[in-house]
Amino acid sequence: MELQREVAGTLSDGRLVESFTLRAGGYSACILTYGATLQAYHTPDRQGHFDDILLGFDTVADYETHRIYMGSTVGRYANRIGGGGFTLDGQSYRLDGPEGAPVLHSGAAGFDRQIWQVERADTTGLTLRHDSPDGEGGFPGAVTARAHFALDDAGRLTIDLSATTTSPTIIAMTSHAYYNLAGASNDQPATAMRMTIPANAITAIGADMIPTGRLLPVAETAFDFRHGANVAQALAQSHPQMALCGGLDH
Repeated sequence: MELQREVAGTLSDGRLVESFTLRAGGYSACILTYGATLQAYHTPDRQGHFDDILLGFDTVADYETHRIYMGSTVGRYANRIGGGGFTLDGQSYRLDGPEGAPVLHSGAAGFDRQIWQVERADTTGLTLRHDSPDGEGGFPGAVTARAHFALDDAGRLTIDLSATTTSPTIIAMTSHAYYNLAGASNDQPATAMRMTIPANAITAIGADMIPTGRLLPVAETAFDFRHGANVAQALAQSHPQMALCGGLDH
């Protein structure tokens, strides 16, 4: 695997953002230090034509302006936390954000907004690190988070996320990548794709889009992708759960 390091640009506050391009077997993946963001992933189709199958922005400024977590590493806690906080070991913690409102992807101080430090960059891959101080975003414990990216000659892109903490806390990191397997140069939308999800149920959400814990069977509903289904046709159906979030967001 080869690795190329470049300056990607600067944020509005002057912070420098770097980009790393991993190359192996004709494949390539690009990662930004801003948000440990996966910016591009070039793979071939059945005819051997290479294209970027990842949705992303061309400039650092766009990533800063449009906070839709495009390819970013989300943390400390991905998804929504209801009520604006949580209780851990009998201690209540209020997170940054409007009082009582759900907190999405850890709020303003989320990992997607941080410049991750380069801990290792060589032929084995790229390891980025973010040190989150105790109390950042309202979360307890100092956390050291790592995101390791590697690409092999078969085109397998591996993203390994890990974290250590100085005291009990909650951690749920994820890579928030958006894919369109038709490729970035193709005008075909992702909704035209046929998708398969081998799941018999979905986790229901409430009006605030927080999972309720109820499991709803997908059989004979718009959420039934067990044997493959067209995304656009699923979105054209009606379902109370789809009405809550304006589509499929479960």
